[in-house]
Amino acid sequence: MLTVSTVRRALANGEQATLLGKEVVAAFNHLRKEGLLQSIGNTDLETNFVRYIQDFLNLRSFKLSWDGQDRGQARMNQGTPQGSPLSPALWAIYAARVARRADQAIKDSLWDRTNLLADQ
Repeated sequence: MLTVSTVRRALANGEQATLLGKEVVAAFNHLRKEGLLQSIGNTDLETNFVRYIQDFLNLRSFKLSWDGQDRGQARMNQGTPQGSPLSPALWAIYAARVARRADQAIKDSLWDRTNLLADQ
C-alpha cells in the first residue's frame, strides 16, 4: 500500500513513476530472520517485543502428518510459523525494508544518470 500510494502521489504531482511488482512464493517460509530483526531494531518498538520476536523465530519443532498418519518430526529456524496471525505482520515489516532499499537504489540510479546528463 505504501508503494502504491507513493506512485499515485507522484503521478498526481505530474511526476513520472514506475511500479514493479514481484510475487513472492512461500514468503513466510523464506523470510530472513536477520533482516527482519534488523528492520525491527530500527523502529521504536519496545525491547521486550523485539526479544519476543527473536524467540518467536527461534528453532521450533513440528510434526509431519498426512493421510491421517504421523510421519515424523522436523525442526526449522527459517521463516515464520505458518498459521500464526503474527506472521503476515512480520512479513509486511520485512517487505517494507526490501521496498525501501529498492526505492533508494532506483533514486541513486536516477541521480547518477541525471548528473551524468548534466555533465555533458
